[in-house]
Amino acid sequence: MSVSGDLVADALVREYLSKCGLKETLSVLDKEKPRSEAAISNRSLLRKAVGLDKYSAKLKKRNPEEPLPTTLEMLVNHTMAKLKATELAADGSEVTSPKGRASDAKKTHTPPSSRPAASSSTPAEEDEPPSPPPRPKQGFGFTNDSLQTNSHSSRDEEPSFEPPRRPLAGAFGSDWSGPSKAPMTRAPVRASQEQMVIEEFDEEFDQDFSIPAPSRSRQVGGSATHSALSEPVSPDEISSVKAALFGRMPLPDSWKQGFFFKTDVKGLEYGLVQKQGGPCGVLAAVQAQMLCALATNANSPSPTVNGLTHKQHEEALADGIARSLWQASSAGLKNPTTATAYIITCSDRSTRELKLDACLRQSKKTRVRSIEEAESTMRGCIGSWMEEDGWGLLLFLYSLVLSRGIQNIKGDMDEPDNSLMGAHGYCTQDLVNMIICGSSVTNVFNGINQLDEFTTLKGIPGPSKVGFLSLFEWYKYIEVGSHYKTPAVTVWVVCCESHFTCLFSIEPRANENRKPFDLFWYDGLANMDEVIRLTVTRCEQ
Repeated sequence: MSVSGDLVADALVREYLSKCGLKETLSVLDKEKPRSEAAISNRSLLRKAVGLDKYSAKLKKRNPEEPLPTTLEMLVNHTMAKLKATELAADGSEVTSPKGRASDAKKTHTPPSSRPAASSSTPAEEDEPPSPPPRPKQGFGFTNDSLQTNSHSSRDEEPSFEPPRRPLAGAFGSDWSGPSKAPMTRAPVRASQEQMVIEEFDEEFDQDFSIPAPSRSRQVGGSATHSALSEPVSPDEISSVKAALFGRMPLPDSWKQGFFFKTDVKGLEYGLVQKQGGPCGVLAAVQAQMLCALATNANSPSPTVNGLTHKQHEEALADGIARSLWQASSAGLKNPTTATAYIITCSDRSTRELKLDACLRQSKKTRVRSIEEAESTMRGCIGSWMEEDGWGLLLFLYSLVLSRGIQNIKGDMDEPDNSLMGAHGYCTQDLVNMIICGSSVTNVFNGINQLDEFTTLKGIPGPSKVGFLSLFEWYKYIEVGSHYKTPAVTVWVVCCESHFTCLFSIEPRANENRKPFDLFWYDGLANMDEVIRLTVTRCEQ
C-alpha cells in the first residue's frame, strides 16, 4: 500500500488527539491545516499504511478485554522496544580481548545463503512489535521500566506481524530520521470497544476520527467549565455503589440504555424513551426533572414543550440531571455551598459494546461545587449519556449515589440494608425520591412519622419543585403529602400499580386547582403515537 508520508503523519496525530478528547486542539488543527480529500480517516487503513494491521488484530484477540492503544502509540512502543533490544544485543556481544573478538568473528562468519535456519530471522520476526505495556491503575503516566519489562512477548504468543519488506513509498518521507528517543510520559489512550470489534474483522469503520466527536459526546450550549476536577473512579467506589444500587441482585439487561428522545411523533419530541420494563422510575423522574428545567429556565411555574429544538431538549435534559445531582449532594446541609456533586463519564466515545465494569474502569468522576458548575459540566458531556444502547442511565445512577454519599443514603432510608433497586429489577420509592428531591427517603408523606420510640418513618423533608402522585393513595395504602401534591412547578411523577410515568401541565392554574385546566400524560414505555391530553373540569353536583 503506497500512501504519502504527510497523510500518514496527519492521520496519526489526528487519531491521537481524538482519543485524548482534545476537541479544541483538533478544531484549531482543522483551521490551520485543513484536511484534503485524500486524508486518511479510517483506522484500518492507517494501520495498514504503517504495517500494524495484522499485529493489532492479533493483539486484540490476545487481550479482548483491553482497549487497543492508538496507532501512533503502537508505532512508538514498537520502535522504542527495537532500540532497547539493539542496545541489549550490543552489550551482550562485547568481549574482553580484541583478539577474541576477531577469532569469534572468524569462526561465526558464514555467507548469508548458507546460514542455518535456526540462526536466521525473517523481517517479520525482527520487526515484531512488543505487547503494549499494562496501563497503570490510576493516572496517565508510566515509566520506561514498565515499557522495557513488558517489551517482548513469549514465543508461544508471537503475533504474525508483517511490516513491508521494503520502505513504504513516502510513508514517512525520504528524510525521516526515525522516532525520538525521548521517554514517553503518557499512557496509551484507550480506543473505543465498538471501533476495535469492527476493525478486528477489517470492516470499514465509518466514524471519521479526524474531526471532533459527534453529537452524542459534543458540548451543547455554552462552554464547559475548566475548573472542575476529574479523577478516576476507584474500585472501592465502584463496588460500594454497586452494592447500594443492586445489593446481591444481578444487573438486569433492561437497565442498559441511555437517555434518548422520542423523535418520531410530533408533539412528543421532549419524551424520553424506555426500551424495556424495569427502570421506569428513573426515566420518569429524570423526565420530570427535565420538564422542570424547561420551566425554571424560562422563569415560569409551568414547562413549555412546543416549538423547541432538539438542542433545547438536550440542554434541558442536562440541566435537569445536573440539578438532581446537586440536590442529592446538598440535601440536608445547613450550608449548601459546601456540597460536592460528582458526574461520571466514560473515556470512550461509545459505551455500547462495553460491559458495565469495563465502562466504569475507563470512567472518570468530575467534582463540581456549585449548581452552575454542575449544569455547565453536564451540558458538556450529556451527549455521551444519550447513546441509545449505552450505559448513560447507569452512569447517572452511579453519579447520583456518589453525590449523595453511601452513608447519607443509608441514613435516609427506613431500612438501611435495602438496595435502591427492588425485586424483579424495579425501581424503589427510595430511588425515585432521591432523583426528585435529593433524599433517598422511603415514604412520600411530609416530614417524619414517629410510630414509637423504636420506629421512625421518614418522608419528604420539605417543599419540592417536582411533584409525585400515586394510585395507592386512592386505595388508601399510602399518604402523599402536600410537599409532593403541590410542587413549585406543575410536573408530577405518577406511580400506577408497578409503573412510573409523568404528568404535567403547561398552565400555572393547575397548581392552584383553578378549573378547568389541561394535563398532559407521557409514558416512555407505552410506544405512544399521539399526544394524550386530560382536561380537568369542575364536577357538576
